[in-house]
Amino acid sequence: MSRHIPRLIPHEQLSGYYGQTSFLNRFGNVTNATGDKLLSAAVQAQMGNIGIIGNFVGLWFAGYGAARWGYRPMYIFGMVLMTLLVFLFVFCQSLPMLIASQTLVNIPWGIFRTSETHENLLA
Repeated sequence: MSRHIPRLIPHEQLSGYYGQTSFLNRFGNVTNATGDKLLSAAVQAQMGNIGIIGNFVGLWFAGYGAARWGYRPMYIFGMVLMTLLVFLFVFCQSLPMLIASQTLVNIPWGIFRTSETHENLLA
């Protein structure tokens, strides 16, 4: 799937929102000299890198689940899980909740990457 949609990389899901005024007003944690809220570089790095943990969990779970139940049920489970977890972003109220959402939503991305690797090996 990544080869078809190259901009849809899991750890870059939120990077487009970092400069949006409404995003900064809600989640900004640093105030500059003019009084505008900003997202610190540390938080931006954390948001970008925390998805790797979710990907790793998804890869591990998909490998175990695919050996036990097969690739198709794991892919379907990933689709259902992604559909449910994407709503966490809608209801985020704080920065820690946003970071947790970013971690959890990357679990299905790990499942998809495992399924994609399996499809590439069969082709």
